[in-house]
Amino acid sequence: MVKVVVAGIYSTIYTDPVASDCLQKEVIINRVPGKRIRLDELSLNLQVTKSGILGTVWVTANGEEVARWTETNTKYQPKNSALNAISADGESVTLRWYLTTSNKSYRSRMANLTYSYSIIPASPPVVGVPDSQAVVWVSGITKTQAEELVSELRTDYKDIEVYIKMDR
Repeated sequence: MVKVVVAGIYSTIYTDPVASDCLQKEVIINRVPGKRIRLDELSLNLQVTKSGILGTVWVTANGEEVARWTETNTKYQPKNSALNAISADGESVTLRWYLTTSNKSYRSRMANLTYSYSIIPASPPVVGVPDSQAVVWVSGITKTQAEELVSELRTDYKDIEVYIKMDR
């Protein structure tokens, strides 16, 4: 696992992420051909400059939100999130940190940004699956949860087939 510390203190008076681009930091974890990137953990310290103001930070990985934290304290508070977000085979991962405050007269700040990731083997080929129009791969759920999901999907898609691979 690789742990990376992002230097700097990031501060904002933006209150509306739609009207203002609240992007504070962007980093790219470069792709490794034939491998995947697993995002393991994110952490940072978050504060506001006036008690009671709400500071919000969220992080996306390739455009999908993977963490969100809020804070009302004027002293930096540690925030962290353990993840298991995995890229597609040979895909880079772009991390973006966004920051807002609930009152444009008072800033939100974040510092000590860190992220951890691992390089893992590419997806195993799906063996024994007949040709089809689409394959849905859902990881990190139990066999029972998978069967429930399939049952719900079959309501709309009668021809759905299921292949469950259990880790040993």
